Amino acid sequence: MWHHRHEMKKKIVWYFLPVFLLLGILSFPKSSWALERMDLPIQLQFKLLIKAATYNRAQTTKDPEVLRVGLVYSKEPNSEQVAKEVFALFGTSQTTVRQYKLAVIPIEFQNLEQFKQDTEGSKIHIYYITPGSISYLPSVLDISNQLKILTITGITDYVYRGVTLGVANNGSRPEFLYNWETARNNGADFHSNFLRLVRVVRK
Repeated sequence: MWHHRHEMKKKIVWYFLPVFLLLGILSFPKSSWALERMDLPIQLQFKLLIKAATYNRAQTTKDPEVLRVGLVYSKEPNSEQVAKEVFALFGTSQTTVRQYKLAVIPIEFQNLEQFKQDTEGSKIHIYYITPGSISYLPSVLDISNQLKILTITGITDYVYRGVTLGVANNGSRPEFLYNWETARNNGADFHSNFLRLVRVVRK
């Protein structure tokens, strides 16, 4: 009798297994890979975001010659890999974007106090936020508001979570995403000509 019931349970489980798997995928937390996908290749989206950042008029009061970009990452494999790729492309050459020289400084997020100290020590103007940052993203945004640091990312979902500026593929061309509320909080002041090109999003 027990053997018969056991076999019946196995059949039921196998019958509904595809449904269970689907439900499992749909119920993944928002930190899952699906919400941390970058629409554009790293080199292209980083170039677009940095060029867009030069239209932030608040930057000229911080430093009219140099953009100091904090490359925010963690020991999460995808995060570290993206940070290494960005640094390899832009961190070791004398890159200029419009009137600015570009300085890329990797900053590993370990804890809030350490992260703030590293930011202030390196005089960061902009955070570029890599994938795998969901768990500490609120802390990064809190520091960005305190220190008036522009935040940028290649991950669409992060803009809806509070990052100021992102870039996505809308099917025909890249599209800038702009979180106006966060921009106001971190003191960003983008030129009106640039703002005509963005899609405004809200949390």
